Amino acid sequence: MPTNLPPEAMDKWAEVEATHNPKLKLQKMQEFLACVPQHKGTSKLRGQIKKKMAVIRRDLDEKKRKGTGKSSGGPKLFIEKEGIAQIAVLGDTNVGKSTLMNLLCKTDVLAENKLFATLDSTTRTVNFDTTEKILISDTVGFIRKLAPHLVAS
Repeated sequence: MPTNLPPEAMDKWAEVEATHNPKLKLQKMQEFLACVPQHKGTSKLRGQIKKKMAVIRRDLDEKKRKGTGKSSGGPKLFIEKEGIAQIAVLGDTNVGKSTLMNLLCKTDVLAENKLFATLDSTTRTVNFDTTEKILISDTVGFIRKLAPHLVAS
């Protein structure tokens, strides 16, 4: 540790050393780096701290993916959430998928009481609050036990 660091940086490093929780330690290290001046005399120290931070981040990500921890019962599936949520409305033909889509999205998708009124999938956006968005796709209906005379046509 260089001796020419400002007193607030030395205090922040003491907090880093006293912290045992990896997430808090990472946060304290970031605060420490904010207090350390950027010049030739501290470049090696800054590099070492950034390397330690990268190791802590990698360990946290690995624990998150594996599902290891106090409350874990073993490995779990982990999918990082990013982007807009996507929902596909699936079901048999003529059950109200397009009607549901019209109600949720406040749009005018063709919805009639007949088989296969929806011939192509359509996707619309639903806005929740000002930041949350969901893409909803209306799909073509499934066919179960179609009558033989309809198969021929």
